[in-house]
Amino acid sequence: MNLADNYFSSVAGLSLIPALVLFGVARWRWGRSIAIPISSISTVEVTKTKTRRVRYHWLAEFILWLSALIVIIALAGPQYGIASNPTELEGLDIVLTIDLSSSMNLKNMDGDSKLVTAQQVISEFLEEQDGNRIGVVVFQSSALTLSPLTYDIDAVDSQIDRLETGWLKDGTAIGLGISEALVLLRNSSARSKVIILLTDGENNAGVISPLEAAELSKAFNTRIYTIALTPNGQFFESRTLQSISEVTGGKGFDAYTREDLLTAYSTVADLERSNIGVRDYVVINHYQTPFILVSIALLFVSFMLSVTYFKRFP
Repeated sequence: MNLADNYFSSVAGLSLIPALVLFGVARWRWGRSIAIPISSISTVEVTKTKTRRVRYHWLAEFILWLSALIVIIALAGPQYGIASNPTELEGLDIVLTIDLSSSMNLKNMDGDSKLVTAQQVISEFLEEQDGNRIGVVVFQSSALTLSPLTYDIDAVDSQIDRLETGWLKDGTAIGLGISEALVLLRNSSARSKVIILLTDGENNAGVISPLEAAELSKAFNTRIYTIALTPNGQFFESRTLQSISEVTGGKGFDAYTREDLLTAYSTVADLERSNIGVRDYVVINHYQTPFILVSIALLFVSFMLSVTYFKRFP
């Protein structure tokens, strides 16, 4: 229930109190107006001393009315303890764009291939992405969507585990990889849209240049974070990757080791978290149940008094 609905129910519930009061007054006046015709008051024995039962004969009915009043208060939705707490805004859509060219099979300093190292690091990155939608695009001389945007992190992780080179004709079409990622993000309504581009080489294929794709990404309000994976002195000219990041408002990273690669992905997560910001949410404690329980208890007390201590005999 939102605040507007709660306000309406409170007003509707409390509006019953005047009706209850009017009904009580009308019933009291009607009770006083009832008269029994007799021929002479001399036949009526007047008791001078009132017993406790007579003095408090109204108590059972008073408790009954009090129970009805508490029910009305419960219907109004009593609440207490409103608190404001900061929480991170969700709504982040990320497309992991991964180079699968044959050079990704080259070994790094740890003895694993660059692709295996990337798979391990991305799996760790995915563990922190609950609440975000993740998609996967791979590219060589052309690009392929491996996973659409989804909240199912386990499904994405399984796709990362099965990555291998040679799925497409060899090459490095960075522009096509970015363009394919933008196709996934074109209908996104997320507050923040991000492409994380991982490659170990320069663009050498595709009909769209990396900078053209970057300008298109900027038009779609999508940031691109680039990671140049260059272990064991396997350097390449990464200025184009830096330009892509600068054009779109992202950031470029050079990863020489597994730790560098992990830091790059972690930094992207931290940067985007700060870009999204925080919001306050309202915690409202509702107390309808205690009021209803008290009302039921009073109703029971009223009933027991009516059939025992204050029972009327004809």
